[in-house]
Amino acid sequence: MLAINKILRGRYRVIQQLGRDEAGTVYKAHDNVRDTNVALKEISVDWDKVSTVTEKELLKRSFADQAKLLAKVKHESLPQILGFFSEVDRQYLVMELVDGDDARELLAKTKSPLALSDAANWADQLLDALDYLHTLAPPVIHCNIKPQNVKLTSRGKIKLLDFGIAQSAEAKINTVAASETSAATLPYSPLEQILQLVDSSALEEIRKDYAEELEEVLRQTADARSDVYALGATLYHLLTAQLPVDALDRALAVWAGKSDSLPSPHQVNSSVPVEVSDFLMKALEIERDERFASATEMRQALQTAVETAKKRETEDARSREEAEKRELLLAEEKKLEQERKRVEEERLQLEAEQKKQKEAVARQLKEAEAQRLEAEKRAAEAEKRLLEKESKNADGEQSPAIAESAKNSTQKSALAAASSQNSAPDEIRDLFAEPKKDNNMARMIPVAVVIFLMLGGGIWGIWAWQKSNAVEANQSVSSQPDSSVKKSEPEPIAADTPQPETVATPETTAMTNVTTASPSVTEASTSRSAPKNKPAVAAPTPAPRVEKQAPPPAIKAQPKPKKAVTVDDLIGGN
Repeated sequence: MLAINKILRGRYRVIQQLGRDEAGTVYKAHDNVRDTNVALKEISVDWDKVSTVTEKELLKRSFADQAKLLAKVKHESLPQILGFFSEVDRQYLVMELVDGDDARELLAKTKSPLALSDAANWADQLLDALDYLHTLAPPVIHCNIKPQNVKLTSRGKIKLLDFGIAQSAEAKINTVAASETSAATLPYSPLEQILQLVDSSALEEIRKDYAEELEEVLRQTADARSDVYALGATLYHLLTAQLPVDALDRALAVWAGKSDSLPSPHQVNSSVPVEVSDFLMKALEIERDERFASATEMRQALQTAVETAKKRETEDARSREEAEKRELLLAEEKKLEQERKRVEEERLQLEAEQKKQKEAVARQLKEAEAQRLEAEKRAAEAEKRLLEKESKNADGEQSPAIAESAKNSTQKSALAAASSQNSAPDEIRDLFAEPKKDNNMARMIPVAVVIFLMLGGGIWGIWAWQKSNAVEANQSVSSQPDSSVKKSEPEPIAADTPQPETVATPETTAMTNVTTASPSVTEASTSRSAPKNKPAVAAPTPAPRVEKQAPPPAIKAQPKPKKAVTVDDLIGGN
């Protein structure tokens, strides 16, 4: 370990140690020549495994050749190699110092898995850098990919740090003792790298049970598929915030016939799409031949997985949205159906009530009609009785009692009809009623009619009585014997006697009809007016008497038959 403020090569002053692992130790140093800070990496070499001077010279020459190759690396996701040197059997790489937090520090700050979009973006940049390294001649295998070596710069770019010297065919310059292997690096290393760091005693224990499988892996050297595994393990940790199970433990479980102890990423974090989870599990296959063959293939597979996952999630979101819409429509339809049923029930209830009302109205109409017919019948019977009484008394003056009885009967019939009409409900009365008139006037009309009839009957009776007395007086005068007139004297012929012309009037016609129809009335009047026990008075002989034409007897006007009062007349106010 280098001391702080120690100066190397006369220009690099050590400021602080940045990190240490099995590949070496990285320091922050100040370059006095460029007047800038740099990253100084000390390559770890197990010199105990180097037995001769020739091997030492071979290691130094191999380091110089690969350092020159690394100095030619130009990629935006890789720090630039500024130089290299050796000092006291130690080799150093001078690299660009990258600011920002590494992925492990970001996980510690957020305490939550990295978003899929960010992880996919980082992986795309890292795979592009690995593809660049793997296609160099000779290819450069990073062999140390882990969250601590992935940095996010202040400009939002990803830098893959600590890429070192590739494993050469002549020697292994990056080997260290197994006890110095960092526990933080083991979960990200593939099986072929882990077995290169395991001590011989541990290998012997494994060989007892799984000799064939162990020998096959020991024959393998690190290549592009080794970096594929390491990057897959790094993405697994970023997306689940959980360390993956190291490859050796997984291999021993599988060789023992058990299931792989590494859970799928979507089982640890449900937000990881199944397509991305399958992609990572393929990159983390224990058998090297089952992984992606190159960084290019892995990059294409990642893009396909992300696009498929997005498409599926879009379809799932659309399906969920459609399902929600269907649920809303079903709920709305259910609500409308309930509303329709409620309206239908209300309609049926209303129809039932209307039917009951119609039946009640029809029943009341029927009852009212029956009452009206009964009232008309009673009125007709009363009118018939009145007419019969009038016909019986047609020969003489109608007695006030009969007229009063007829009037009372008519009024009773009218009142009965009105009562029957009033007993009907308002709906029934409205069916027969004409526009309402003044109630006082309607009540006064029958009274006026009765008074008019009584006055007319009395006037007519007085007039008939006066006429009757005049006829009786005329008849009594004409019946006295005229002694002075000779009996032999012929009476004038009625035909030669001019008769006064009588103009037919309604009164004379009516009187004639009455006289013709009831001669008994006239005879009765004459008999009543004849003089009784009058003494004869001798009179002087008069001159020849010309007999006066007696005026026709007064004809008593027969009252017009009254029209029967009906319910319609009473309702109409007539």
